Amino acid sequence: MSELRFDGECAVITGAGHGLGRGAALELASRGAHVIVNDLPKAGGTTCAADRVVDEIRAAGGRASAVSADAVSPSGIEALAAAAQEHGGASVLVHSAALIRRVALADLSPELLRQVVETNLTGSVLLLKALLGQLRANQGRVVLFGSGAGMFGLSGQVAYGGTKAGLVGVSRCLADELADDLVRVNVVLPYAVTNPGRTTLDWPPADLELVAARGTVEHVAALVTVLSHQSTEVTGRVYSAMGGRYARVVTALAPGWAGTAGQTTRAEDLRDAFGLVDAGTPNWIPSRFEDELIEVARMLRRGS
Repeated sequence: MSELRFDGECAVITGAGHGLGRGAALELASRGAHVIVNDLPKAGGTTCAADRVVDEIRAAGGRASAVSADAVSPSGIEALAAAAQEHGGASVLVHSAALIRRVALADLSPELLRQVVETNLTGSVLLLKALLGQLRANQGRVVLFGSGAGMFGLSGQVAYGGTKAGLVGVSRCLADELADDLVRVNVVLPYAVTNPGRTTLDWPPADLELVAARGTVEHVAALVTVLSHQSTEVTGRVYSAMGGRYARVVTALAPGWAGTAGQTTRAEDLRDAFGLVDAGTPNWIPSRFEDELIEVARMLRRGS
């Protein structure tokens, strides 16, 4: 079995001072990458989490540099791009940094909503833009961290889940945009118990305990490693890593209903055919938006 190596590559990993980002940083560094370890700076002169991870990587014989900054602020983005350029430019971006707040919509303030959107969505897009030239030059790999809250729904996560779902849209559009450049962009939906004291999910206790026992940072890092490697050809896809189980998450289209060719569809026509519109199966997985248009055109030509 050949080992997945990253020798000579530069990997930028945000939010890498702890948790999932740290796990990815340690794993890629152990496989030969020079890792740009990013996390927020600490006030009062205390050692930044990014510095501690860099020390850990170097003690194990790896190569790493720390960028202590807000990864999605203009200055932080500039610092990350400059640090990567010093090491040949980023060939891997693993974007883990995010603002997580579980707040019901009724209690969501405009200020908190703005912060979550700017951190998780706007800043992420600007970071991708800053590293775009390097990723193109290196035929790079991008791994964004989404969330099951955004794909499947979770009470109290309107802001967080909405922005994480937004990253799925970003990844799919960017994957199509960069396909000819051989840059691959994918999303991981991670589930890992990185802080047991803050696990407040009111899911079935026995199920939660069973899955949480295998919900380690390391099992998520394994998927990140595969998607970050040059041998990976898939792009614009979403994968779940939960409790040691890995699975592709798909957005599918059922056949639907197209009405009668040449006639305007009335609301009453649609109501009467709504069972066909609402049917969830059989389904088809489009690889890009254009595929839906082509399929609808086929339906119209054959009279649905």
